[in-house]
Amino acid sequence: MGALIWSLGATFVVSLMSLVGIFSLLVSEKKLDRILFLLIGFSAGALMGGAFFHLIPEAAESSGIEFVNLLVITGFIVFFLT
Repeated sequence: MGALIWSLGATFVVSLMSLVGIFSLLVSEKKLDRILFLLIGFSAGALMGGAFFHLIPEAAESSGIEFVNLLVITGFIVFFLT
């Protein structure tokens, strides 16, 4: 019974976190412009963290570490050149 309550509570908290975007509609445009740069950096960091901690090790197991490293380095170079 305790695991069910913890699971429901965690689901509720995560669902509340997804509503953070709605609060940006309530913030004035001047404040939003100031924090937008930080929010973009946070989202980019979250995406890269997800890739490096989850996707890339799994790809390295199935395709070989050398090939995956080559693709990652190529991706960074193309990203920074464009």
